[in-house]
Amino acid sequence: MGTVGVKVDVVRGLAVKEAHAKIIDEHGRTLAKNDNVKSIDDTLTLDAQPLQFEALSSMQGPLKLEIREPGRLYGSTVASCTLPLDAVLLPFEADVELPLQPKGTLKATIYFDDRRPLYGLDLRAAAARGRDDVPAVVTACCACLDALPPSKQRGLYRVPGDNAEVSRVRDALDASRTFEDASQVVQGAEPSVVASVLKLYLKELTPALLRCSSRAYAAFTASQSPSKLRDAIKLLPPHAHSTTKHLFAHLRRVADQSEANKMTPGNLGVCFGPTLCHGDDDLSSMDAHNAIVQGLVEHFASVFAPESDPFDAHFDALSTGDTLDKDGFESLAYALGCFPAVDVEAFADLPRRCEDGRVSRDECRAWWARRQRETPPPLSEASYTMVAFFLNYDSQRAGVLDDAGFAGLYQGLLDAGYDLGSLEDLLAEMGGTSFRDFVGWFEGLCAAADVDELCDAAEGVAVDA
Repeated sequence: MGTVGVKVDVVRGLAVKEAHAKIIDEHGRTLAKNDNVKSIDDTLTLDAQPLQFEALSSMQGPLKLEIREPGRLYGSTVASCTLPLDAVLLPFEADVELPLQPKGTLKATIYFDDRRPLYGLDLRAAAARGRDDVPAVVTACCACLDALPPSKQRGLYRVPGDNAEVSRVRDALDASRTFEDASQVVQGAEPSVVASVLKLYLKELTPALLRCSSRAYAAFTASQSPSKLRDAIKLLPPHAHSTTKHLFAHLRRVADQSEANKMTPGNLGVCFGPTLCHGDDDLSSMDAHNAIVQGLVEHFASVFAPESDPFDAHFDALSTGDTLDKDGFESLAYALGCFPAVDVEAFADLPRRCEDGRVSRDECRAWWARRQRETPPPLSEASYTMVAFFLNYDSQRAGVLDDAGFAGLYQGLLDAGYDLGSLEDLLAEMGGTSFRDFVGWFEGLCAAADVDELCDAAEGVAVDA
Protein backbone atom coordinates (compact mmCIF):
# COMPACT_ATOMS: atom_id res chain seq x y z
CA MET A 1 0.00 0.00 0.00
CA GLY A 2 2.84 2.37 0.77
CA THR A 3 5.37 3.46 3.39
CA VAL A 4 4.33 4.92 6.73
CA GLY A 5 6.69 7.22 8.59
CA VAL A 6 6.23 8.19 12.25
CA LYS A 7 8.70 10.73 13.58
CA VAL A 8 8.43 10.86 17.38
CA ASP A 9 9.40 14.41 18.28
CA VAL A 10 8.93 14.66 22.05
CA VAL A 11 7.76 12.42 24.90
CA ARG A 12 6.83 14.14 28.15
CA GLY A 13 5.90 12.94 31.61
CA LEU A 14 8.15 9.85 31.84
CA ALA A 15 10.92 9.66 34.47
CA VAL A 16 13.38 7.56 32.44
CA LYS A 17 16.89 8.44 31.26
CA GLU A 18 16.97 6.13 28.26
CA ALA A 19 14.26 4.84 26.01
CA HIS A 20 13.45 3.74 22.52
CA ALA A 21 10.26 3.81 20.49
CA LYS A 22 8.81 0.73 18.90
CA ILE A 23 5.79 0.12 16.65
CA ILE A 24 4.14 -3.30 16.68
CA ASP A 25 1.20 -4.66 14.70
CA GLU A 26 -1.93 -6.40 15.95
CA HIS A 27 0.00 -9.70 16.21
CA GLY A 28 2.81 -8.23 18.31
CA ARG A 29 5.32 -8.21 15.48
CA THR A 30 7.81 -5.34 15.43
CA LEU A 31 7.40 -3.08 12.41
CA ALA A 32 9.96 -0.40 13.33
CA LYS A 33 11.98 0.85 16.30
CA ASN A 34 14.24 3.74 17.25
CA ASP A 35 17.15 3.61 19.75
CA ASN A 36 18.55 7.13 19.51
CA VAL A 37 17.10 9.01 22.52
CA LYS A 38 18.08 12.10 24.50
CA SER A 39 16.70 12.80 27.98
CA ILE A 40 16.27 16.16 29.72
CA ASP A 41 14.42 15.88 33.03
CA ASP A 42 11.11 14.24 32.19
CA THR A 43 11.27 15.04 28.45
CA LEU A 44 12.57 12.57 25.88
CA THR A 45 13.61 13.77 22.42
CA LEU A 46 13.91 11.01 19.85
CA ASP A 47 16.41 12.64 17.51
CA ALA A 48 16.65 10.18 14.64
CA GLN A 49 15.10 9.08 11.39
CA PRO A 50 11.33 8.40 11.42
CA LEU A 51 10.04 4.98 12.32
CA GLN A 52 9.27 3.59 8.88
CA PHE A 53 7.42 0.46 7.82
CA GLU A 54 5.52 -0.88 4.86
CA ALA A 55 1.74 -0.70 5.23
CA LEU A 56 0.18 -3.92 3.98
CA SER A 57 -3.41 -4.41 2.86
CA SER A 58 -3.57 -7.44 5.22
CA MET A 59 -3.26 -5.21 8.28
CA GLN A 60 -6.46 -5.38 10.30
CA GLY A 61 -6.27 -4.02 13.83
CA PRO A 62 -4.71 -0.90 15.32
CA LEU A 63 -0.98 -0.52 15.70
CA LYS A 64 0.72 0.15 19.01
CA LEU A 65 3.54 2.57 19.64
CA GLU A 66 5.54 1.67 22.74
CA ILE A 67 8.12 3.67 24.69
CA ARG A 68 10.53 1.14 26.19
CA GLU A 69 13.36 1.45 28.68
CA PRO A 70 16.29 -0.79 27.71
CA GLY A 71 18.19 -2.79 30.29
CA ARG A 72 15.19 -4.17 32.11
CA LEU A 73 14.75 -7.90 32.08
CA TYR A 74 11.02 -7.71 32.55
CA GLY A 75 8.35 -5.21 31.63
CA SER A 76 10.54 -2.87 29.65
CA THR A 77 7.54 -0.98 28.21
CA VAL A 78 7.00 2.15 30.32
CA ALA A 79 4.23 3.75 28.23
CA SER A 80 2.28 3.12 25.04
CA CYS A 81 -0.48 4.42 22.79
CA THR A 82 -2.55 2.95 19.96
CA LEU A 83 -2.41 4.15 16.38
CA PRO A 84 -5.61 3.29 14.43
CA LEU A 85 -4.93 2.43 10.82
CA ASP A 86 -6.87 5.45 9.57
CA ALA A 87 -4.58 7.64 11.69
CA VAL A 88 -1.45 6.44 9.90
CA LEU A 89 -2.87 6.12 6.37
CA LEU A 90 -3.54 9.84 6.10
CA PRO A 91 -3.13 11.44 2.65
CA PHE A 92 -1.19 14.33 4.17
CA GLU A 93 1.49 14.93 6.77
CA ALA A 94 -0.04 15.39 10.23
CA ASP A 95 1.30 16.58 13.57
CA VAL A 96 -0.39 14.72 16.44
CA GLU A 97 -0.25 14.76 20.22
CA LEU A 98 -1.35 11.51 21.84
CA PRO A 99 -1.91 10.50 25.49
CA LEU A 100 0.27 7.65 26.72
CA GLN A 101 -0.79 4.90 29.08
CA PRO A 102 -0.36 4.85 32.04
CA LYS A 103 0.92 8.45 31.88
CA GLY A 104 2.67 11.00 29.71
CA THR A 105 2.10 12.46 26.26
CA LEU A 106 3.74 11.96 22.89
CA LYS A 107 4.12 14.38 20.00
CA ALA A 108 4.77 12.92 16.57
CA THR A 109 4.65 13.70 12.86
CA ILE A 110 3.00 11.04 10.71
CA TYR A 111 3.11 10.73 6.92
CA PHE A 112 2.08 8.07 4.43
CA ASP A 113 3.79 7.63 1.07
CA ASP A 114 0.74 6.21 -0.69
CA ARG A 115 1.31 3.68 -3.48
CA ARG A 116 -2.23 2.31 -3.71
CA PRO A 117 -3.93 2.10 -7.14
CA LEU A 118 -5.81 5.30 -8.04
CA TYR A 119 -8.99 3.58 -9.20
CA GLY A 120 -11.25 2.96 -6.24
CA LEU A 121 -9.01 4.98 -3.92
CA ASP A 122 -10.69 7.32 -1.45
CA LEU A 123 -11.18 10.69 -3.16
CA ARG A 124 -9.39 12.64 -0.43
CA ALA A 125 -6.32 10.41 -0.74
CA ALA A 126 -6.38 10.57 -4.55
CA ALA A 127 -6.78 14.37 -4.51
CA ALA A 128 -3.79 14.71 -2.17
CA ARG A 129 -1.63 13.01 -4.82
CA GLY A 130 -2.88 15.28 -7.61
CA ARG A 131 -2.82 18.99 -8.38
CA ASP A 132 -4.86 21.66 -6.59
CA ASP A 133 -6.70 19.02 -4.54
CA VAL A 134 -7.93 17.25 -7.71
CA PRO A 135 -7.00 13.63 -8.56
CA ALA A 136 -4.39 13.26 -11.30
CA VAL A 137 -6.74 11.09 -13.40
CA VAL A 138 -9.27 13.93 -13.59
CA THR A 139 -6.80 16.72 -14.36
CA ALA A 140 -4.86 14.70 -16.93
CA CYS A 141 -7.91 13.40 -18.81
CA CYS A 142 -9.65 16.79 -18.83
CA ALA A 143 -6.50 18.53 -20.09
CA CYS A 144 -6.08 15.93 -22.84
CA LEU A 145 -9.69 16.25 -24.02
CA ASP A 146 -9.73 20.06 -23.76
CA ALA A 147 -6.83 20.17 -26.22
CA LEU A 148 -8.88 18.42 -28.92
CA PRO A 149 -10.43 20.43 -31.77
CA PRO A 150 -14.27 20.34 -31.71
CA SER A 151 -14.32 18.00 -34.71
CA LYS A 152 -12.50 15.37 -32.60
CA GLN A 153 -14.99 15.72 -29.75
CA ARG A 154 -18.04 14.49 -31.65
CA GLY A 155 -20.05 12.15 -29.42
CA LEU A 156 -17.53 12.56 -26.59
CA TYR A 157 -18.58 10.53 -23.51
CA ARG A 158 -21.44 9.00 -25.49
CA VAL A 159 -19.27 6.77 -27.73
CA PRO A 160 -17.31 4.21 -25.62
CA GLY A 161 -13.66 3.44 -26.25
CA ASP A 162 -12.20 0.08 -27.27
CA ASN A 163 -12.43 -2.24 -24.25
CA ALA A 164 -8.89 -3.61 -24.53
CA GLU A 165 -7.39 -0.15 -24.92
CA VAL A 166 -9.48 1.22 -22.04
CA SER A 167 -8.19 -1.57 -19.80
CA ARG A 168 -4.58 -0.90 -20.82
CA VAL A 169 -4.80 2.84 -20.14
CA ARG A 170 -6.69 2.29 -16.91
CA ASP A 171 -4.00 -0.09 -15.62
CA ALA A 172 -1.29 2.44 -16.47
CA LEU A 173 -3.21 5.24 -14.73
CA ASP A 174 -3.66 3.02 -11.69
CA ALA A 175 0.10 3.06 -11.17
CA SER A 176 0.60 6.79 -11.83
CA ARG A 177 1.71 8.86 -8.86
CA THR A 178 1.58 12.40 -10.25
CA PHE A 179 -0.19 14.58 -12.81
CA GLU A 180 2.85 14.27 -15.06
CA ASP A 181 2.68 10.45 -14.88
CA ALA A 182 -1.04 10.46 -15.73
CA SER A 183 -0.58 12.97 -18.58
CA GLN A 184 2.07 10.78 -20.17
CA VAL A 185 -0.28 7.77 -19.99
CA VAL A 186 -3.21 9.44 -21.79
CA GLN A 187 -1.08 11.30 -24.33
CA GLY A 188 -1.80 9.91 -27.78
CA ALA A 189 -4.75 7.74 -26.68
CA GLU A 190 -7.99 7.90 -28.65
CA PRO A 191 -10.43 10.54 -27.32
CA SER A 192 -13.09 7.89 -26.72
CA VAL A 193 -10.59 5.90 -24.63
CA VAL A 194 -9.60 8.91 -22.52
CA ALA A 195 -13.26 9.79 -21.98
CA SER A 196 -14.04 6.20 -21.01
CA VAL A 197 -11.22 5.89 -18.46
CA LEU A 198 -12.29 9.19 -16.88
CA LYS A 199 -15.91 8.06 -16.58
CA LEU A 200 -14.75 4.71 -15.23
CA TYR A 201 -12.65 6.42 -12.56
CA LEU A 202 -15.58 8.57 -11.45
CA LYS A 203 -17.93 5.57 -11.51
CA GLU A 204 -15.67 3.67 -9.10
CA LEU A 205 -15.55 6.45 -6.51
CA THR A 206 -17.23 5.43 -3.27
CA PRO A 207 -19.22 7.40 -2.38
CA ALA A 208 -20.01 9.05 -5.71
CA LEU A 209 -18.54 12.51 -6.29
CA LEU A 210 -21.81 14.39 -5.74
CA ARG A 211 -22.72 12.18 -2.76
CA CYS A 212 -19.58 12.86 -0.71
CA SER A 213 -21.87 14.77 1.64
CA SER A 214 -25.38 13.54 2.39
CA ARG A 215 -26.47 17.14 3.02
CA ALA A 216 -25.07 18.22 -0.34
CA TYR A 217 -26.80 15.35 -2.15
CA ALA A 218 -30.13 16.18 -0.51
CA ALA A 219 -29.70 19.81 -1.60
CA PHE A 220 -28.80 18.76 -5.17
CA THR A 221 -31.94 16.64 -5.51
CA ALA A 222 -34.23 19.25 -3.93
CA SER A 223 -33.79 21.89 -6.66
CA GLN A 224 -31.66 22.54 -9.73
CA SER A 225 -32.03 26.33 -9.73
CA PRO A 226 -28.68 28.15 -9.95
CA SER A 227 -28.89 29.56 -6.42
CA LYS A 228 -29.82 26.18 -4.91
CA LEU A 229 -27.08 24.38 -6.83
CA ARG A 230 -24.62 27.00 -5.57
CA ASP A 231 -25.76 26.36 -2.00
CA ALA A 232 -25.42 22.59 -2.51
CA ILE A 233 -21.89 22.88 -3.91
CA LYS A 234 -20.80 24.71 -0.76
CA LEU A 235 -21.75 21.64 1.31
CA LEU A 236 -19.23 19.38 -0.43
CA PRO A 237 -15.91 18.64 1.35
CA PRO A 238 -12.99 20.74 0.00
CA HIS A 239 -11.46 17.94 -2.11
CA ALA A 240 -14.86 17.06 -3.61
CA HIS A 241 -15.60 20.74 -4.27
CA SER A 242 -12.27 21.21 -6.07
CA THR A 243 -12.75 18.06 -8.14
CA THR A 244 -16.34 18.94 -9.03
CA LYS A 245 -15.37 22.46 -10.11
CA HIS A 246 -12.50 21.17 -12.26
CA LEU A 247 -14.64 18.50 -13.91
CA PHE A 248 -17.59 20.78 -14.65
CA ALA A 249 -15.34 23.51 -16.04
CA HIS A 250 -14.28 20.90 -18.59
CA LEU A 251 -17.86 19.75 -19.24
CA ARG A 252 -18.92 23.37 -19.74
CA ARG A 253 -16.18 23.74 -22.37
CA VAL A 254 -17.47 20.59 -24.08
CA ALA A 255 -21.02 21.96 -24.04
CA ASP A 256 -19.82 25.25 -25.52
CA GLN A 257 -18.81 23.27 -28.64
CA SER A 258 -22.11 21.38 -28.85
CA GLU A 259 -22.82 22.51 -32.42
CA ALA A 260 -19.76 20.56 -33.53
CA ASN A 261 -19.59 17.72 -30.99
CA LYS A 262 -23.36 17.27 -30.43
CA MET A 263 -22.85 17.12 -26.66
CA THR A 264 -25.39 19.51 -25.17
CA PRO A 265 -25.84 19.99 -21.40
CA GLY A 266 -28.77 17.58 -21.63
CA ASN A 267 -26.66 14.91 -23.33
CA LEU A 268 -23.90 15.37 -20.75
CA GLY A 269 -26.50 15.01 -18.02
CA VAL A 270 -27.55 11.63 -19.41
CA CYS A 271 -23.90 10.53 -19.70
CA PHE A 272 -22.75 11.70 -16.25
CA GLY A 273 -25.87 11.53 -14.06
CA PRO A 274 -25.38 7.81 -13.23
CA THR A 275 -21.58 8.33 -13.00
CA LEU A 276 -21.52 11.21 -10.51
CA CYS A 277 -24.57 10.32 -8.40
CA HIS A 278 -24.52 6.51 -8.31
CA GLY A 279 -26.00 4.88 -5.23
CA ASP A 280 -28.75 2.58 -4.02
CA ASP A 281 -31.47 4.72 -5.63
CA ASP A 282 -30.06 4.74 -9.17
CA LEU A 283 -33.20 3.54 -10.97
CA SER A 284 -35.72 5.61 -9.04
CA SER A 285 -33.60 8.78 -9.16
CA MET A 286 -32.19 8.56 -12.68
CA ASP A 287 -34.02 11.62 -13.98
CA ALA A 288 -33.06 13.66 -10.91
CA HIS A 289 -29.40 12.67 -11.27
CA ASN A 290 -29.36 13.66 -14.93
CA ALA A 291 -31.02 16.98 -14.09
CA ILE A 292 -28.38 17.75 -11.43
CA VAL A 293 -25.53 17.30 -13.91
CA GLN A 294 -27.36 19.20 -16.64
CA GLY A 295 -28.00 22.08 -14.24
CA LEU A 296 -24.38 22.24 -13.12
CA VAL A 297 -23.22 22.37 -16.74
CA GLU A 298 -25.80 24.96 -17.80
CA HIS A 299 -25.24 27.24 -14.82
CA PHE A 300 -21.54 26.61 -14.27
CA ALA A 301 -20.56 30.30 -14.34
CA SER A 302 -23.01 31.35 -11.63
CA VAL A 303 -22.75 28.20 -9.52
CA PHE A 304 -18.96 28.32 -9.29
CA ALA A 305 -18.50 32.10 -9.38
CA PRO A 306 -16.00 33.28 -6.77
CA GLU A 307 -17.50 34.33 -3.48
CA SER A 308 -17.67 38.10 -3.30
CA ASP A 309 -16.07 39.84 -0.34
CA PRO A 310 -18.99 40.92 1.89
CA PHE A 311 -17.20 44.14 2.82
CA ASP A 312 -16.78 45.04 -0.87
CA ALA A 313 -20.45 44.25 -1.46
CA HIS A 314 -21.47 46.75 1.25
CA PHE A 315 -19.01 49.38 0.02
CA ASP A 316 -19.97 49.04 -3.65
CA ALA A 317 -23.69 49.32 -2.86
CA LEU A 318 -23.19 52.61 -1.00
CA SER A 319 -20.56 54.29 -3.20
CA THR A 320 -20.48 55.68 -6.71
CA GLY A 321 -16.83 54.86 -7.20
CA ASP A 322 -13.96 53.90 -4.93
CA THR A 323 -14.61 56.50 -2.23
CA LEU A 324 -17.41 57.49 0.17
CA ASP A 325 -18.51 60.87 1.46
CA LYS A 326 -19.36 61.47 5.15
CA ASP A 327 -22.97 60.32 4.80
CA GLY A 328 -21.88 57.32 2.76
CA PHE A 329 -19.42 56.25 5.45
CA GLU A 330 -22.12 56.58 8.11
CA SER A 331 -24.41 54.40 6.01
CA LEU A 332 -21.59 51.87 5.59
CA ALA A 333 -21.11 51.76 9.36
CA TYR A 334 -24.84 51.12 9.85
CA ALA A 335 -24.84 48.38 7.21
CA LEU A 336 -21.95 46.77 9.11
CA GLY A 337 -23.90 47.02 12.38
CA CYS A 338 -21.78 49.79 13.90
CA PHE A 339 -23.57 52.81 15.47
CA PRO A 340 -21.79 55.98 16.74
CA ALA A 341 -23.73 56.40 19.98
CA VAL A 342 -23.12 52.87 21.23
CA ASP A 343 -19.78 52.17 19.49
CA VAL A 344 -17.91 55.30 20.52
CA GLU A 345 -14.52 53.57 20.53
CA ALA A 346 -15.13 52.22 17.05
CA PHE A 347 -15.31 55.78 15.72
CA ALA A 348 -12.28 57.05 17.62
CA ASP A 349 -9.95 56.19 14.71
CA LEU A 350 -12.03 57.21 11.70
CA PRO A 351 -10.63 56.54 8.22
CA ARG A 352 -8.33 59.22 6.85
CA ARG A 353 -10.00 61.47 4.30
CA CYS A 354 -8.76 62.10 0.80
CA GLU A 355 -8.06 65.62 -0.48
CA ASP A 356 -11.68 65.97 -1.59
CA GLY A 357 -12.96 65.10 1.89
CA ARG A 358 -14.02 61.57 0.95
CA VAL A 359 -12.64 58.29 2.32
CA SER A 360 -11.18 55.50 0.19
CA ARG A 361 -12.15 51.85 0.11
CA ASP A 362 -8.76 50.80 1.51
CA GLU A 363 -9.04 53.22 4.44
CA CYS A 364 -12.57 52.00 5.20
CA ARG A 365 -11.47 48.37 4.99
CA ALA A 366 -8.51 49.02 7.33
CA TRP A 367 -10.83 50.80 9.78
CA TRP A 368 -13.23 47.85 9.78
CA ALA A 369 -10.41 45.31 10.06
CA ARG A 370 -9.26 47.01 13.27
CA ARG A 371 -12.68 46.29 14.75
CA GLN A 372 -12.00 42.52 14.35
CA ARG A 373 -15.68 41.80 13.88
CA GLU A 374 -17.45 39.43 11.54
CA THR A 375 -18.75 41.20 8.43
CA PRO A 376 -22.53 40.79 8.08
CA PRO A 377 -23.84 39.49 4.75
CA PRO A 378 -24.81 41.96 2.01
CA LEU A 379 -28.31 43.43 1.90
CA SER A 380 -30.67 43.48 -1.05
CA GLU A 381 -30.30 46.33 -3.54
CA ALA A 382 -33.35 48.22 -2.28
CA SER A 383 -32.36 47.77 1.36
CA TYR A 384 -29.25 49.92 0.96
CA THR A 385 -31.47 52.88 0.13
CA MET A 386 -33.41 52.07 3.27
CA VAL A 387 -30.20 52.31 5.31
CA ALA A 388 -30.04 56.02 4.52
CA PHE A 389 -33.79 56.26 5.12
CA PHE A 390 -33.42 54.85 8.63
CA LEU A 391 -30.50 57.17 9.33
CA ASN A 392 -32.74 60.15 8.53
CA TYR A 393 -34.90 59.33 11.57
CA ASP A 394 -32.24 57.97 13.95
CA SER A 395 -31.34 61.31 15.48
CA GLN A 396 -29.50 59.73 18.40
CA ARG A 397 -27.35 57.56 16.07
CA ALA A 398 -27.88 54.59 18.35
CA GLY A 399 -29.27 52.15 15.79
CA VAL A 400 -32.65 52.26 17.55
CA LEU A 401 -35.51 54.70 16.88
CA ASP A 402 -37.35 56.51 19.65
CA ASP A 403 -41.14 57.02 19.38
CA ALA A 404 -40.83 60.22 17.39
CA GLY A 405 -38.29 58.71 15.06
CA PHE A 406 -40.40 55.62 14.46
CA ALA A 407 -43.47 57.75 13.76
CA GLY A 408 -41.44 59.78 11.27
CA LEU A 409 -40.18 56.65 9.58
CA TYR A 410 -43.74 55.32 9.32
CA GLN A 411 -45.02 58.52 7.74
CA GLY A 412 -42.07 58.65 5.39
CA LEU A 413 -42.81 55.14 4.14
CA LEU A 414 -46.46 56.05 3.60
CA ASP A 415 -45.41 59.14 1.65
CA ALA A 416 -43.14 56.92 -0.46
CA GLY A 417 -46.13 54.82 -1.50
CA TYR A 418 -45.82 51.80 0.78
CA ASP A 419 -49.14 50.23 1.91
CA LEU A 420 -48.40 49.56 5.58
CA GLY A 421 -51.64 49.59 7.53
CA SER A 422 -51.52 51.24 10.95
CA LEU A 423 -48.46 52.32 12.91
CA GLU A 424 -49.17 49.50 15.37
CA ASP A 425 -49.35 46.99 12.51
CA LEU A 426 -45.93 48.07 11.23
CA LEU A 427 -44.40 47.77 14.70
CA ALA A 428 -45.90 44.30 15.08
CA GLU A 429 -44.49 43.24 11.70
CA MET A 430 -41.02 44.63 12.48
CA GLY A 431 -40.92 43.26 16.02
CA GLY A 432 -38.83 46.20 17.25
CA THR A 433 -37.46 49.60 16.34
CA SER A 434 -33.78 48.78 15.85
CA PHE A 435 -31.91 49.14 12.59
CA ARG A 436 -31.69 45.36 12.23
CA ASP A 437 -35.44 44.99 12.88
CA PHE A 438 -36.15 47.54 10.20
CA VAL A 439 -33.82 46.09 7.57
CA GLY A 440 -34.97 42.54 8.40
CA TRP A 441 -38.57 43.60 7.87
CA PHE A 442 -37.72 45.31 4.58
CA GLU A 443 -35.71 42.29 3.38
CA GLY A 444 -38.85 40.25 4.03
CA LEU A 445 -40.79 42.61 1.77
CA CYS A 446 -38.16 42.14 -0.91
CA ALA A 447 -38.52 38.37 -0.66
CA ALA A 448 -42.31 38.45 -0.85
CA ALA A 449 -42.92 41.23 -3.39
CA ASP A 450 -41.77 42.50 -6.77
CA VAL A 451 -38.19 43.61 -6.07
CA ASP A 452 -38.13 45.95 -9.09
CA GLU A 453 -41.19 47.78 -7.80
CA LEU A 454 -39.63 48.06 -4.34
CA CYS A 455 -36.41 49.43 -5.84
CA ASP A 456 -38.38 52.04 -7.80
CA ALA A 457 -40.25 53.03 -4.64
CA ALA A 458 -37.04 53.14 -2.60
CA GLU A 459 -35.44 55.48 -5.15
CA GLY A 460 -38.33 57.89 -4.63
CA VAL A 461 -37.99 58.02 -0.84
CA ALA A 462 -37.02 61.46 0.47
CA VAL A 463 -34.02 61.25 2.78
CA ASP A 464 -33.32 64.91 3.48
CA ALA A 465 -31.04 65.24 6.47
